[in-house]
Amino acid sequence: DITLTANSFEKYGDVNLDGSISLLDVVLLNKFNAGSVQFNQQQQNCAACVDDGTLNGADADALLKFVVEAITSLPVNP
Repeated sequence: DITLTANSFEKYGDVNLDGSISLLDVVLLNKFNAGSVQFNQQQQNCAACVDDGTLNGADADALLKFVVEAITSLPVNP
């Protein structure tokens, strides 16, 4: 099992670990969900944008909403 929590040096939504949250992170998370890329543990922690213990399309949806400022914080409680 994978524990999905962000450490102090990790930022929810910063899936590509570049220090900022952008549409690039949304694209990368969608690629992960499609199975075309793999994430290391730190990326998995940062990708957990919905606090439900799994990584799936809901995390990508929440991240996109954050990027377009439809929501103001991550992670989202289900």
